[in-house]
Amino acid sequence: MPFGACRQAVEQALSGFGFTALPAPGCFDETVGSCLAWAGKNCWFLIAGQDKAEREQELMLALDGIAAVSNANDGFLCLGIDGQDARTLIAKGCVLDLDGLETGQCAVTLMAHTRVHLHRKSPTAFDLLVPASHAASFWEWLAMSAADIGMSVTIMPPGRHPASS
Repeated sequence: MPFGACRQAVEQALSGFGFTALPAPGCFDETVGSCLAWAGKNCWFLIAGQDKAEREQELMLALDGIAAVSNANDGFLCLGIDGQDARTLIAKGCVLDLDGLETGQCAVTLMAHTRVHLHRKSPTAFDLLVPASHAASFWEWLAMSAADIGMSVTIMPPGRHPASS
């Protein structure tokens, strides 16, 4: 993302979004409504909650001339998996050793034959970024795997969680 020696300028620009630095490899940082996650060498994902279009425009203006920014909003499905059996469910299809992935860390890994970006938000909560082109087959695998261990998965509207009817 940052051009050449512009890392410090990028970090300063991101401070307006609540971030103090670009996350180190394998890590992510969260602020209210946004997550900034390492995605590979010199690459980060900014995952915005609500007001995505407005945040995108603000980000493009803030980083103009110091970093490359591209919109991947429709390229990924963001899934949250939370609960006592979340780790067990993810381990059914993930090639990564989840014991080595601590809270606040992320990884690009294979899960159910799909390249996903996995964030460990707490000991029992994970976020997954799944390529949109694999969303249907991944969801099918997830639902079947959850049923195998007595869990169910449901699609919730953005910003709504099961406990907040």
